[in-house]
Amino acid sequence: MVLETGDDLGEVTETVDYYVQGATIAAGNLFGIQVYAMGARVLDGSFMTQELNFTAHSSESSSSSSEPLGVASASVADPYVLLKMVDGTIQLLVGVRVHFIVTEVLNHG
Repeated sequence: MVLETGDDLGEVTETVDYYVQGATIAAGNLFGIQVYAMGARVLDGSFMTQELNFTAHSSESSSSSSEPLGVASASVADPYVLLKMVDGTIQLLVGVRVHFIVTEVLNHG
């Protein structure tokens, strides 16, 4: 559920691009980033500008297959987002203020 404040408190879940199908693990306000179990969304106000889906790349085969990888915890210190994944690896995301784009700069196992 997403609420909007004003003279009254009202639900705006249907009119925003926030991820509302599950829990939010962490959020930051400079880039409007929302981290949830399987990804993250970058928002400009209430509109999504970028969505990231986290995957683990399989090293057992030569194909470029990947499978979903969940976020166990996250820490936001704009413009940085440090993610601890459920498999114990960490990922560092950095937001670029000019473009409101988040890029992965570290993926360490």
